[in-house]
Amino acid sequence: MKNKKTVHREYDSEVVDSVTCDICKKIYQGERWERESSYDVLETEVKMKTGSSYPGGGSGEEISFDICPTCFTEKLVPVLKGLGAEPTVSDWKW
Repeated sequence: MKNKKTVHREYDSEVVDSVTCDICKKIYQGERWERESSYDVLETEVKMKTGSSYPGGGSGEEISFDICPTCFTEKLVPVLKGLGAEPTVSDWKW
């Protein structure tokens, strides 16, 4: 769950103040999970989008969960494997 706050600059805008893991309920400050250094990449994403997209616009619904990397690896992956799913693992560079 992303916990937001309103920040007033020249105008009011919402920013992510902290993220709470939907499984273990641990709160992480900012919009990212704790990393060893600012160069580390540590992201999780569990979501489903449905709707319609046309050249002139579109709309739909997104269901998502904020799950910390520890719960993703130790809790979610074993459940999905227990259901017969195998993760796709790939390398990336930029």
